[in-house]
Parts: sequence; C-alpha cells; structure tokens
Amino acid sequence: MRIFGAILVIGLCFTSGCGPTADEVVAAQQRLEQSRVEAQRLQYKAAVERVLQLDDRTSAIRDLPQRVSAMKNIDTSECPPEFRSAYLDHTDAWLELARARQARSELASDGSIESTLIRSLFASANGSSETPVEDLLRSDAGLAQMESNASQRISSTFAVVQKIAFQYGAALPKH
Repeated sequence: MRIFGAILVIGLCFTSGCGPTADEVVAAQQRLEQSRVEAQRLQYKAAVERVLQLDDRTSAIRDLPQRVSAMKNIDTSECPPEFRSAYLDHTDAWLELARARQARSELASDGSIESTLIRSLFASANGSSETPVEDLLRSDAGLAQMESNASQRISSTFAVVQKIAFQYGAALPKH
C-alpha cells in the first residue's frame, strides 16, 4: 500500500505541477543575487573605510617620502578595483610632490647656491653670456610649478577617492 501511495503522490506532483514555477525560480535567483551583491557592497564599504582611516593617520607624517611610503604600504586588496586604482593615483600624486620638493630643496642647498654664484662671477669676469643665477631662478620656478601641479593633483585625485568611497556608502574619517 505504501508503494501505491508514493506512486500516487509522485504522479499527482507531475500532473499538478507541485514544484516551484519558472517565475518563482527566477525570483528566488534574483533575491539570492541581490543578497550577494549587498554582502559584497558591505565588504567593500568596510575595506574602503579601513583604508581611509589608515590614510588619515599618514597625515601626521611630515616627511613626505616617509608619508608616501606609508600610503603605498596600505593594503587595498579588499577594496573595489576602481577605488584601488583611484587610491594608487592619489599616492602617485603625493610621490610627485615629494620629488618636486626634494629637487627644489637640493637646488636651494648652500652648495648649489655657492656654486651658482661662483659660476656667475666667473662668467661675468670673462665676458661670458652664461647666466647661472637666471638659470637657477628658472629652475626654481619650474620646480615650484611642479609642486603646485602636484598639490592640485593631490586634491583632484582625493576627490575621486572620496567620490568612489561615497558610492559604496563609506564614511570619511572624522578629525
């Protein structure tokens, strides 16, 4: 009797459609995908907030090469790809600023200024058309422009970092 009952139930299921409909299957798959996407978004949000917190701590580092090194050592591997790319651009902008300031500092060093003045005196005494002081000033102006450009790039790249962070619902660190 049990066998007959089982066969009857199976037969009724086949004839009456006892499983989920195609629409129900699609709806369940969509809910599952939405849950997966939301879980990924929350993971990205947490990772982005962690990176922003660590980045904020680097602002206390006054030595630019050390600051850039600290920024580049922040692990962004858990962040969304577009955030990782934007943060890398941001650290590169800081590197540009560090290099420009270092070059300008070297140019303004006592040895460089002394050398320029001595060359200028020799050039003037020998009737040369060399202009070491003017060259030094032009070089300094060029490096100052590089610093300015790097500073502007830092601002613009951080704006992109912020925009992406906000897209994932991440909050910026509070000072």
